[in-house]
Amino acid sequence: VHKATSTEYAVKIIDKSKRDPSEEIEILLRYGQHPNIITLKDVYDDGKHVYLVTELMRGGELLDKILKQKCFSEREASSVLHTICKTVEYLHSQGVVHRDLKPSNILYVDESSNPECIRICDFGFAKQLRADNGLLMTPCYTANFVAPEVLKRQGYDEACDIWSLGILLYTMLAGYTPFANGPSDTPEEILVRIGGGKFSLQGGNWNTVSDAAKDLVST
Repeated sequence: VHKATSTEYAVKIIDKSKRDPSEEIEILLRYGQHPNIITLKDVYDDGKHVYLVTELMRGGELLDKILKQKCFSEREASSVLHTICKTVEYLHSQGVVHRDLKPSNILYVDESSNPECIRICDFGFAKQLRADNGLLMTPCYTANFVAPEVLKRQGYDEACDIWSLGILLYTMLAGYTPFANGPSDTPEEILVRIGGGKFSLQGGNWNTVSDAAKDLVST
């Protein structure tokens, strides 16, 4: 809480001994004015930690909404994905790859759950593509949402975010991620399934999903 104005903010604390936050800060300062990217308000550094002060999102995560609703209607999933896709398109046009698009990194501004009022946050894995060969090599990812090309360690680009968008759509429509069979799955097992491209569009909520939506998920 800002003492002078009583305005509430969120604060992300980064341990400098574990990672350098400079690129995350640079990206947020450059592109955080976009209406669907979290806004960085201030930065503090005490030597050991960096504190990123951002606007406070009161509507919770997309993940919370998925867990509460179990699944989204096609119309609702389409509206959410449209906003996220337009934002990712903007980032890619500026040469920025997010590399960690997942439901817990999509936040709602308030409890209205308006798809137009969501923010992409957590740019800790984000990277600005350089002018050399335009490829990234470091395998930064969350297991359920990582693209196969990232696992191959042969270089990848912004297309890894497109894969994650497909996983987001699948998760909203199904209520679960495509490559995890249950809570006992290990990251290694999930990564093997991703590498093999093995997922199902049968049973459960998929019985009520249109063929057009299934085609979009599988392409």
